[in-house]
Amino acid sequence: MEYSKTEKRALRLLLAEAHRRELTRALKRLHQEFRHWESGDIDSFELNERIHHYHQNEARAIWSRYNVAQPSLMIVADLVQSGLMTLEEVPDVLREQVAKALQALSET
Repeated sequence: MEYSKTEKRALRLLLAEAHRRELTRALKRLHQEFRHWESGDIDSFELNERIHHYHQNEARAIWSRYNVAQPSLMIVADLVQSGLMTLEEVPDVLREQVAKALQALSET
């Protein structure tokens, strides 16, 4: 799909914000693991294992979502569907297209 300059800019900004939110959410969960370590609930080896698991799984999945050639509208639709964003946060220039992508997701 070809996007206008305005749509491309809106998508870039929207995806940057979505990336920030998703990464923040994941890092907050990882931060909890550091708190478990600081409180003595887990030892250094377990913390290291959890960091490794985060890096190999969650961090890679997030990186892949925003750095591969996946249709951007589908990424946005998926984020709206997951609750990370609302359809109202999507710029007007893209909202109708994202709503259609959401409908397509719900039909699968």
